[in-house]
Amino acid sequence: MSCRNLLIYLATEMQKKLIPLFHYSLTPGGILLLGSAETVGTFTDLFTPLNNKLRIFRRTDSVLRSEP
Repeated sequence: MSCRNLLIYLATEMQKKLIPLFHYSLTPGGILLLGSAETVGTFTDLFTPLNNKLRIFRRTDSVLRSEP
């Protein structure tokens, strides 16, 4: 899944909703590509970095945490 240079234009609250949605949408072991100024934020349990410089992440098999 590619989401390059979109998240930087969205509010923090929207980003916090989208990252878990990306995790849900990807198949196990799926790849997420972000823009150079973007990150998975606090959701490091959902994605493993494959290349930090290029912002390439692999979906982990962790369970989505529920939001309060």
